Amino acid sequence: MAFIRMVAVYRENGIVNEDWKVVLLCSIDEQFYITDGEWFGYVKDAGHIYPFVLQKTNVLFYGGDEHSYETSNLNSRQIIVGNYFSVFSSPDEPEHIESAYEIISVYNF
Repeated sequence: MAFIRMVAVYRENGIVNEDWKVVLLCSIDEQFYITDGEWFGYVKDAGHIYPFVLQKTNVLFYGGDEHSYETSNLNSRQIIVGNYFSVFSSPDEPEHIESAYEIISVYNF
């Protein structure tokens, strides 16, 4: 098991936008999958930073009065540079949005 910092950038139609990224501190197992637990990170969205707790390895819980969250498929993706994962809008949102991110950095502590 290793403790890592992952950085992923938003990718749409083959174009990378480094102003939109996900940074996550977590533990991964020997096969490079996120281990169970609550892990801390943030989403940077064009200058705004939204901290979250990753719960159940696929829920980005932002908290606040609204208890807002988004889901992801991080639990089924190996945390390796070059791999992709998606973040999905909350099921409570009227419009379903899927955002694709490419892992560009994995730093092992």
